[in-house]
Amino acid sequence: MASVSCLNCPSYATESESLEVFGRVTGCSMCARHGYALDRPGLSDIGRERAAESFALTCPDFGAARPEKPLTYSARVVDPDVNILVETSDPDFRPDNLTTCRACKLCVRDDVVQRELGYPVALCRGKGKLITRPQFEARGCKLAQGGEMSNTTEGLEIRAEFREGFAVPVSIAVGRVTSVGRTQDEPTTYVTDAIVSADDDVKGIRAWRLVKGYKDVYAPIFKPELYTPEERLFIPQTGDATHPELYVDYSNLLYRFVTDTVILGQTLCLQGQPGVGKTEGARWLAWLCQMPFVRFSYDSSTDPEEMMGMKDYSPERGTYYTWGRVPLAYSRPVLIVHDELNLAQPAIREKLRPTFDNSKQLVLDGSMGEIVERHEFTYQIIAQNPAHDFRNVGAQTMADAEYNRMTVKSIPLPPESVERHIIQKWCELDGYEMPESLLSELMQISADIREASTQGHVPFTWGMRQTIKVARLTQYHNMIEAFKGACLDFYEEGVANTVMKFIRDATGLEA
Repeated sequence: MASVSCLNCPSYATESESLEVFGRVTGCSMCARHGYALDRPGLSDIGRERAAESFALTCPDFGAARPEKPLTYSARVVDPDVNILVETSDPDFRPDNLTTCRACKLCVRDDVVQRELGYPVALCRGKGKLITRPQFEARGCKLAQGGEMSNTTEGLEIRAEFREGFAVPVSIAVGRVTSVGRTQDEPTTYVTDAIVSADDDVKGIRAWRLVKGYKDVYAPIFKPELYTPEERLFIPQTGDATHPELYVDYSNLLYRFVTDTVILGQTLCLQGQPGVGKTEGARWLAWLCQMPFVRFSYDSSTDPEEMMGMKDYSPERGTYYTWGRVPLAYSRPVLIVHDELNLAQPAIREKLRPTFDNSKQLVLDGSMGEIVERHEFTYQIIAQNPAHDFRNVGAQTMADAEYNRMTVKSIPLPPESVERHIIQKWCELDGYEMPESLLSELMQISADIREASTQGHVPFTWGMRQTIKVARLTQYHNMIEAFKGACLDFYEEGVANTVMKFIRDATGLEA
């Protein structure tokens, strides 16, 4: 699922669509459901993205189907004129009965608005909104004051969302992206949202967690008694070194995991750039379900026999077969993550392939074709970087025979406000409260690096893992030294100088 942004909502109307939807050109993208103006002329691409995140994160109808016509017309682009609001708070104030906004002195002429703000449409000083239907909006207006239309926008401040450098307040952003289910509630004490049947109890399910989505579903929470004492050591817990409780489900991962893997029995492949939290998201799912988290990391040197098993010999037993790491896990109720499977040798992927399809069987050829049956509560997730990106050295394109046996979910970078929240939480674990100004500098540098990476000017990607590392280092080093320690001293001088320019531009520091 794409990130929470108006750009990914069915009701998003481009600037060119505004004439058809609203009857006039507004000069900006619009919400075809609520009539919001979603940006302003001249705003940078990053500014537009942040504004789109802002509206989506606070919209109760984000993702809903586009209606045939807007339900409301609320295109506020500036803060209302304070003087007007003070005047209309007078109980003796009586608005004029006007039939069009163009007969009101609070209406700023469209040519003036276009010249001073960029929008080619009239504007109400009292409400701060664009006027797309002057006859309709004048009816019953409690601010109306007859007179010549205004010829200035002086005193009107562009609303915060449309200012360069705007960031969504963390409390709003996190409240929105964690609102699906109660995904942050402690799993060891979570009170069930559905009846735990006698059969559920026998199988080891302690509770069910409601997960809202296209169709409401339930995630299982397992009893610790289901596992051996050794297996319990691999269940992620709140406050342990990996801090699964800090994960923010900004891409609706829990819903896809429950529908695709728990209910339909599919293997879910999480694909995204390094450092966006694919593996940590899988660990978080294991924390929510209170399951052992088993991680298999692959590269070109990973030994197939270590993973699948091998023949051995002893005088007492003779020749026998020893299961490898995969069959030992596959036969138990665990959450398995195949990390960077597209780096593994083809022999390993071929052996795993039947475990991803409907048969769910792992065949050990070296053990006379022994079949290892999947445990009912064995869930598999693949986490990998895309092979089509030249920066992911060694990643191999999977064959159709592999991809068509799994479902795929793209994991993007989170909205900036959510990334800020995650960084702050990690710094708080160090007892460090990162100054907002310093965090803003880091986010600007990170945005510049990501843009340079996309254009091929630097040979690496820049995910959350890197921003967190730099942020934690800034409690002991200035920004330049923090970046050097995090990555720059690893790269050759030309690459380092490119990033150093971004740091100087954002901070004013000199190396």
